[in-house]
Amino acid sequence: MLLTTDGTQSTANSWYAYCDMQGATAGKTVSCSGNIALGADITAGKYIPLAIAD
Repeated sequence: MLLTTDGTQSTANSWYAYCDMQGATAGKTVSCSGNIALGADITAGKYIPLAIAD
């Protein structure tokens, strides 16, 4: 997961969460959970979480 102010990857901050979703196939439900620590470079404001699947 990245954080972005306008929904595009080009303006996103560094990666804040990563899950290795081994076994994720079409029609299958998988989940990922845990804590996310935001870096000091994140300033107050509105952000959009951006998830990328490959």
